[in-house]
Amino acid sequence: MNAKTLEKIINFRQEHGIETMKEIMNMKIFYQFSIIQNKKRIGFYKEKLISAKNKEEIFIIEALAAKEYWGYFESYFIGKADWYGRKPHNEDIVNKMLDIGYHFLLEVILKIFGEIELPCELGLLHSAQSRNAKPLVYDYMEWLRPIVVDRVLLTVLRKKKNKFEKINKKDISVFINKLKEQLNKTYYNKNLGYCIKLESWIKLNALNLLYGINHNSIPIWNFPSLRHESRCKNKKPR
Repeated sequence: MNAKTLEKIINFRQEHGIETMKEIMNMKIFYQFSIIQNKKRIGFYKEKLISAKNKEEIFIIEALAAKEYWGYFESYFIGKADWYGRKPHNEDIVNKMLDIGYHFLLEVILKIFGEIELPCELGLLHSAQSRNAKPLVYDYMEWLRPIVVDRVLLTVLRKKKNKFEKINKKDISVFINKLKEQLNKTYYNKNLGYCIKLESWIKLNALNLLYGINHNSIPIWNFPSLRHESRCKNKKPR
């Protein structure tokens, strides 16, 4: 990352970093509670985020929402797998599959950031914990975790005929393929006037973030709706 780009990101983070992360976290929570069909809680956390003054408060609100969200998570696959709550790097099947899914998503976003030359070494909310950390990717991917990984895993678990006792290479392969299918799923983009793949939404919003950084302005986000879009059925995405 050259000095000019570094300066742009620092300026953007100082002036618009908090508001940008409020928007991203708001969408993450919106998608989370939409997935578990408890939209009544969305407004509660949105109000909390609006009043947040710094990144520490945003982290606290996100953690409270996550605790509630993961508490409901098991109710959608009871009897299909053991669940002990969300614990990254834990050895149980559900946590392991979530970790695999999030790593896959991270690689997808890293590739897109590379294509549009958006540096990821300096984050808005997350901080680098190692030399190879990509904090801006961790920031950006928050809104995508529920709709790309969590929802797909719930579908996979619900379709299991027997209890998920062990995970093998075939299970992982099936899961990754389902994640790829999700990225290829199309949603109608009102701004463009036609259907585009979810992966294209990811790139468009990454470009919005890049524009915001380059022009030191709040990004104009355009997030996909989770509602069924009949107008995208049997239509070739652009």
